[in-house]
Amino acid sequence: MPKTARRITPDGEIEAVYRFPSGNAHVAYVDGYLYVTARTDHRVYRYELATGDVVTVVGTGEEGFEDGPGDEATIAAIEMALLAAANQP
Repeated sequence: MPKTARRITPDGEIEAVYRFPSGNAHVAYVDGYLYVTARTDHRVYRYELATGDVVTVVGTGEEGFEDGPGDEATIAAIEMALLAAANQP
């Protein structure tokens, strides 16, 4: 079952802010962004908390070991890719 990140508004309401990809999700928080990945997805996403915008930072969706720009790289060690993506400006 997919997991959902939630936040509590100043009025005390609970709202969903992001629905994680299926699989074992990994999350890192850096400067207002959630960096999210799942083992079955082979991508790292950046979710901007302030706007709700989501972009793919790394990965094509295919498992592999190809270096290259984020949208061309393939990744297998997803935890390492998440850490690397979260440490980029």
